[in-house]
This record gives sequence, C-alpha cells and structure tokens, in this order.
Amino acid sequence: MLNPAVFCLFALLLILTGCTGTEAKIHGRACSVGAAPVSAPEPIVEATVANQKPVVITQQKTMTLEVSAYSSSIEETDSTPCIAADNSDICRRKAAGELICASNAFPLGARIHVDGLGTCAVADRMNSRYTSHVDWYVLDKKTARKIGRKARTITVVSR
Repeated sequence: MLNPAVFCLFALLLILTGCTGTEAKIHGRACSVGAAPVSAPEPIVEATVANQKPVVITQQKTMTLEVSAYSSSIEETDSTPCIAADNSDICRRKAAGELICASNAFPLGARIHVDGLGTCAVADRMNSRYTSHVDWYVLDKKTARKIGRKARTITVVSR
C-alpha cells in the first residue's frame, strides 16, 4: 500500500508538470508511473514550501510572490537556452511578441498577470529550490538587471 504522504507528493508532481494519466513528463522525458490515471483536481496547487501544506488557489486568485528576470544565455539556463520546459522555442515566441515566464508554482501553460510587467504564459521551470517564485523571460541581461528581484502581485488568469 502506498504511503499517503508519498501519494500526495506524487499527485502534486503530476499537477505541477501538467500531467494527467499514467505517463509523466519530467524534464522533457516521458516516464511511466505505473499507476491508475490521475486527473488534476479543479483547484490549482500554487506551491509547496518544505514542511508546509500546499496552498490551493483558484482562478483569479491574487497573491504576492518574488519576481526576477532571466534571459536566454547558457550561463542562466542550460545548453539549449531557447527550448523551454514545455519544449517550445521561447526565443521565437518572445520575438513574436509573446510574454513568457518560468515558475514552479503554476502548471505549464498557465497564464498569470505580474503587476508592472504584464500577462505571461508559464512555459519554463526554475531550479527546484524556487517553489514560490516567478522568473520573467527577457531578451538580454541588461533588461533582466533592470527588472531586478522584488515582490510583486500575481493574479492567476487561467490555468
């Protein structure tokens, strides 16, 4: 029998990675989980912080999270800086005018409004230590430094 705490953590992983079913995509790789299909519940799980219960939010929920910015450089990302966690080319999406952000607090594809910056699509993930954070995607480091790091009001537009 599966420990309830392990099951909850597993279900949270599926929700945060946007998976529903017996296949989980972790870091772009399909991983068979060998369990019955799991569908995401109606509420969105915002984030979990070590030793704390997950915070459940619904659409149009407003909260304050730390926001910073990043650009597509190998120093700030990985060896494929334009390919996001959702396997899209964020360099092309940004060039087409789309606003992109990274966050572990929201499912991939969610749209969130960041006060002072605009409404972005969550297309990328951050280092796992950042559970309640949003990283705004910009084209260069100069712009990222100008945005800085500060607490901003976040509103979930859609999940």
